[in-house]
Amino acid sequence: MTEEGKEIGFGEIVKNAGSNLVDALGDIAEVGLDAFTTSADAWESLPGVKIVTGLYKAKVSIKQNLDLRKLQDFLTSAARATEPCKQKKEDVIKHFGGEKNRQRLGETMILLLDRADDMQKPAIHGRIIGELMTGKLSYRMAMSLSAILDRVVMDDLETLA
Repeated sequence: MTEEGKEIGFGEIVKNAGSNLVDALGDIAEVGLDAFTTSADAWESLPGVKIVTGLYKAKVSIKQNLDLRKLQDFLTSAARATEPCKQKKEDVIKHFGGEKNRQRLGETMILLLDRADDMQKPAIHGRIIGELMTGKLSYRMAMSLSAILDRVVMDDLETLA
């Protein structure tokens, strides 16, 4: 459909595409794909597509909920670790080893939380960061502990405890 609401025919597409037949065929395929994808009934009429899309949406929803829980556990644990110690922002940044390390640590924590294969790990990561913010851990030690925690199997860690 054009902006005026008129139908575009095959001949008009070829004429507008110029002499290059590949462009014309690409335009035809794009118009057909647009017509197909904008119609919800077209997708639902395909066998199994409704089931597959439903399963995909459920998977995405579950992953988002797990990611939110990981983030909540991380932030809650970090807040608990820093509660007794009220410091100025400048002092906290000093514990990180500067602005560059602070940004790097933030990116690393996001990756570690995303990769966490056990729901206990985000809280422990939060505690590590809380201890770093209070100055009880150095930046290097916090990064080392986070890397170890990322690779450890929680059942093995609990057996050692």
